[in-house]
Amino acid sequence: MLMVVALLSVAEAQTDTNALPPVATNSVSLGFFQDTLQWIAQGTNFIVVPYGIVTTGNNKYDAGGGVALAYSISEYFVAGMRMEYLNKAFYQASFNSQLQIPITLFGKVTVVPFVLGGVAVPFGGSANDPGSVQGIAGAGMAVRLSKKVDLIWDLEKWSATPGQQYRFGIGYKF
Repeated sequence: MLMVVALLSVAEAQTDTNALPPVATNSVSLGFFQDTLQWIAQGTNFIVVPYGIVTTGNNKYDAGGGVALAYSISEYFVAGMRMEYLNKAFYQASFNSQLQIPITLFGKVTVVPFVLGGVAVPFGGSANDPGSVQGIAGAGMAVRLSKKVDLIWDLEKWSATPGQQYRFGIGYKF
């Protein structure tokens, strides 16, 4: 009985629930694509973030960009992956997790301060050994413009790359 009560309380604590995604059984058909589009239109916890990067490494400023695909596990924890391009030569993939806490100011504006950590693997154009794993640590803030759109800024340090990396982007939650 105690186990049932614990499971029900955990199920009740999760406030952002979604329907399960469609599954292709025998083959991918037009119906599967329609079901997938309907599932996305109903709302999911997926977040897409295109962003720009400015880095201060090697006593100069470089620029680039990237795109992140994340999943909001709860309003306090987000996990995802990113693909980044920097200074017309450096490519990197990373996996990240983020702890955050939404705060509503004056009953109107929601800000979301966060800390993040992750691991990255450069796979091209690195002055360091391509393929060497590096750690990522950072902090930032999002300003919630609507239930689906956030403006995001963060500051990161990559363990095997000189300088700091500044990111700015727009997050869209499906």
